[in-house]
Amino acid sequence: MTISGIKPLSLATGVAIIAGGTIGISSAQATQFNFQFSFNDQATGTPVSGNFIFDDSIEPIVTPNGSLYSNASQSFRISVGDEVFAGLSNSIVVANDFQMPPAPTLFDVIIFDDLADFNPQNPANNTFLGLFIYPADTLPSEDLPSTLRQTAFATITTPTGVTLVGEEAFTSVTAVPEPTTIFGLLVVGALGVTSVVKKTLFK
Repeated sequence: MTISGIKPLSLATGVAIIAGGTIGISSAQATQFNFQFSFNDQATGTPVSGNFIFDDSIEPIVTPNGSLYSNASQSFRISVGDEVFAGLSNSIVVANDFQMPPAPTLFDVIIFDDLADFNPQNPANNTFLGLFIYPADTLPSEDLPSTLRQTAFATITTPTGVTLVGEEAFTSVTAVPEPTTIFGLLVVGALGVTSVVKKTLFK
């Protein structure tokens, strides 16, 4: 997906304004989702992949420009070639029908970041850990996405400050199985193995 006339940094600068006024909101019991991505950096060809785990129960702070889900993403993992970065506690910003002049096109945007160094008075210096841009009307307007379009324009900024760009990044969202579900599958599997053993030994 080509974003005509928009530089990744200038777009991130515009989206940064949405995230002003961060406050903490506690999470309730809910489903966790795994946001996965992969692409080759357009400048170097380096393979980039990773994921963000997020909780869909966080109530958003809604602004005219988008919604902020404070600390909704509990963890992330980013692989850049052979280098791996991992961390905790990211907030999520979702913007629908976002426009970044001078381009007239509208976009939907989702960003993952800890916002630790966010400064609304100087948005030009704000960088996002993960920024994903989709065509308008791709992301839900009131909830975090449980399904996604497969391709996005993506920028990933590593904790070391390196920014990588993918024009056609693969993205997907899948539900994370709850521990009870995993335990249930293990029990069913164990029962199946026991049944086979009994039939084999005592036939």
